[in-house]
Amino acid sequence: TLVNSIQENKAEKYAEAKVYIDRCLDNIRSTDNNLEVYDHAGEIYAGCGMTDKAKEFWKKAMDCTDDMGIQQLLQQKIDNCNSLK
Repeated sequence: TLVNSIQENKAEKYAEAKVYIDRCLDNIRSTDNNLEVYDHAGEIYAGCGMTDKAKEFWKKAMDCTDDMGIQQLLQQKIDNCNSLK
């Protein structure tokens, strides 16, 4: 069906994106502010169904900022990930 086809295509795109974000993660320095990298990694890993790892990345992203608004958005992603289980 069309819905299955769309879901399969979406899963393939996340799997492809994961290859690239993993390369990026392998090459980042711990001294850099990697908020966006960790946030994107969380999104991609969540899309691949790897929710525990996604939450780890969002927690790392939270450690990169003092902005309470951004921290709240990241916490919402973590909480939404928890509700998927």
